[in-house]
Amino acid sequence: MPTQMLLPDERALQIKALATARGITSIDVIGHLINAAIERGELEDTLPGWLIAREGDEVVFAVGESETTRYPLQVARVFAERIRAVMSGELPSLLDLDDDYLITRAGTGFKIGNSTASKPVAPSVAVDIARLLNKAAA
Repeated sequence: MPTQMLLPDERALQIKALATARGITSIDVIGHLINAAIERGELEDTLPGWLIAREGDEVVFAVGESETTRYPLQVARVFAERIRAVMSGELPSLLDLDDDYLITRAGTGFKIGNSTASKPVAPSVAVDIARLLNKAAA
């Protein structure tokens, strides 16, 4: 569920200016700022509300409090690649019933999940999900 935050007008205008300069949304500017903090070690490299973790030879995946899905490492890597491919327009929306994942366009963002749950996300969050899937599958 989206959360609204009040910003001083000056900061909102600065975020909009960054978004215009980068050709992205204001939401994705915030995502980039968060990712920079992760790279500097100021934030843990996780995504609140998503479980993406390696357990043995599998990647465990869940949206929110939904039931977990366990992916073999190679399937998790393919899931990540396909998120990027749908984002770039290389692939259309995708529902993989065999490996149990869903990636579709939803407005300016995407809907990502599996048979137990899915969630609409901003492009920067979709990038984070793909990165975390790859990281867990490494």
